[in-house]
Amino acid sequence: MGDKSLRRLKQTLNDWANQGLISWEQCQAIEAYEAKRPQVSWILYGFMSLGVAVLAIGIVSLIAANWRDIPGSIKLSLDFCILIALAIAVVYAWKRQRPMLYEALLSLFLLLCLASIGLISQVFHTGGELYMALLFWSAITFALSLAAQKSFVPFLWASLFILGFALFLLDGKLLHHLFYQRSTITYLILPLFCLLLAVIFQYSKRFPMHLNALRQLSLITGLIGLVVVESGLYGRSGNYHLNYFMFSYIFAALGLLLILLNPHYRKIQKWILCCIIAIYLFLFHLPSFGISSDLIYAILSVVLLISVALYFASIKSRKLFNLFILLAGLRVLIVYFQALGGLAYTGVGLILSGLLILISIWLWQRYRQPLQNWTEGFTA
Repeated sequence: MGDKSLRRLKQTLNDWANQGLISWEQCQAIEAYEAKRPQVSWILYGFMSLGVAVLAIGIVSLIAANWRDIPGSIKLSLDFCILIALAIAVVYAWKRQRPMLYEALLSLFLLLCLASIGLISQVFHTGGELYMALLFWSAITFALSLAAQKSFVPFLWASLFILGFALFLLDGKLLHHLFYQRSTITYLILPLFCLLLAVIFQYSKRFPMHLNALRQLSLITGLIGLVVVESGLYGRSGNYHLNYFMFSYIFAALGLLLILLNPHYRKIQKWILCCIIAIYLFLFHLPSFGISSDLIYAILSVVLLISVALYFASIKSRKLFNLFILLAGLRVLIVYFQALGGLAYTGVGLILSGLLILISIWLWQRYRQPLQNWTEGFTA
C-alpha cells in the first residue's frame, strides 16, 4: 500500500477508534498489517500490460507474414496450443497469487478466444458477420470474466458485448428495416440497454465489477448520444416514425419498472432516474414535434447533466458529481458563446468571455463543497 493510501487508512482508523468502533490496539495492528503488505504499482501493471500487448502483436505479425503458406490444420493446431498454454499460465498465476500477471494473462486469453472464433470461421469458410462473433464470444466467455479480480476484464467483456449488440442492430437482417439509414437511433438505444442490464445485475449482487462496467458504459454511451443529438448528426427533420423507437421504449419501460421495484433505490433516486430517462428520450423526439431550436436542446442537455449529477450526489459519488456539474457549466458557457456570436471575436467579447470564465472558476472553487453538502442532504 502506498504512502498516500496509508495516510488515508490511518485517518479512517483514528476516526473509528475515537468513535469507539475499534480499540487502539486493533488500530495499530491493522496499520502494521497494511504497511507490510506488498505494494502493487499501477505503473508496473501498465508496463506488464504493454509487454503482453507487444508480445501478442509480434506473434500476430509473424504469423501474418506467412499466413497464406500455412495450412489450415497447422493454424488451428497452433492456435489451440497457444490457448492451452495461456490457460495453464492463467491458473499458475492465480495459484501463485500474482494479481497483475493473472489479469494480464486472463485478458490476453479472452482476446485470443475472440481471435480463435475468427480463425475457425476463416479456415472452414463459415462466413458470418462481426456481431455474430462478438455475441458468441460474449456468451462463451462470460463465466471466465467472472473470475477477474480487477475491473479491466469485466469492462473489456461488457464493451465488446455492447459493441456486438450495436452491430447486431445495424447489420442484422432481422432489424434491417428499422435501422437502415437510421443508424443514429442506436445512440438512443445503447445507454438505455446498458442501464437495463446494470439494473438487472444489481438485483443479483454477485457481479459488482460487471455492474460497474455497465454503469460506466451507460454514462459513456449516453454522453456520446448527447453529443450526437446536440450536434445535429442525428437529424432534426422529424422523419423518424414511432416504430423506429420501439426498442428504446421497451428498454426504457423495463428499466423504469425494475428501478421502481428495486428496494435498493431510495424514492428520490427513483424519481431522478425516471427524469433522466424521460429527458434523454425527449431529446431524440424533439424533431417529431417540429422543434429544432438550439436553445431548447441546450436547456434540456443542461437539465439532463444536472439530473445525473444529483443522482451521483445521492450515492455520495463526489468525483462523478463534480464531473457532471462541470459538464453542465461548460454547456452553459457554450450557449453563451453561441449567443455572443461575432462579438466573441472582438476585444470586448473576449474580455467579457474571459471575465465570465474566471468568475465561473472562482464561484466553483468557492461554493463547490457547500454545493456538494447541500445536494447530498437534498437527495438523502
